[in-house]
Amino acid sequence: MPIGSKKLGLFWGENGISLVEVHRDVPVKAAYVSFSDLEASPAVAGTKNVSEDPRLLDLIQRVIRNQGFSTVDTYFSLSSKDIVLRSFSIPWMRPNEIQSVVTFEAKKYLPFPLEEMVYTYYPSSVEKDGIKQINVIFVAVRKILYESYVNVLSQAGLNVVYSEPSSMSLVRVLTFRR
Repeated sequence: MPIGSKKLGLFWGENGISLVEVHRDVPVKAAYVSFSDLEASPAVAGTKNVSEDPRLLDLIQRVIRNQGFSTVDTYFSLSSKDIVLRSFSIPWMRPNEIQSVVTFEAKKYLPFPLEEMVYTYYPSSVEKDGIKQINVIFVAVRKILYESYVNVLSQAGLNVVYSEPSSMSLVRVLTFRR
């Protein structure tokens, strides 16, 4: 991303959506979309999830328009409640062998079938008691949930460029501020 480009950070929490526009790593505008504005009504009875409420699109678009955000390139931070985060160790092996072993190991630790998840992992080499190993941080979210979030954001006119767990966003901010 070129220096000086603008980014829209978005955190989808339990009570609302926080938005912050950043220019050259400095926040320039912020807004909040409160889910309390979507109180239950007969028009949306039966929706299981706030992302299914048809009024949410209008609410997001109105907040973006009223705040005058100038970018739609969105960096999406997912709530920890939606994330499956696991850490495990595997024997040291060549990088081209790691994927299949991680897939095998991850199936043991997931509450849902791996096919229903969007996931990634971060391997790092370590040495314990003189033996090389690979520590794996495995991060996953249910596909259906992730796709519903991205669908709502896309319909609201936002372009999801990047997604990460909120804990990683916090690490990024704390690292930036030293």
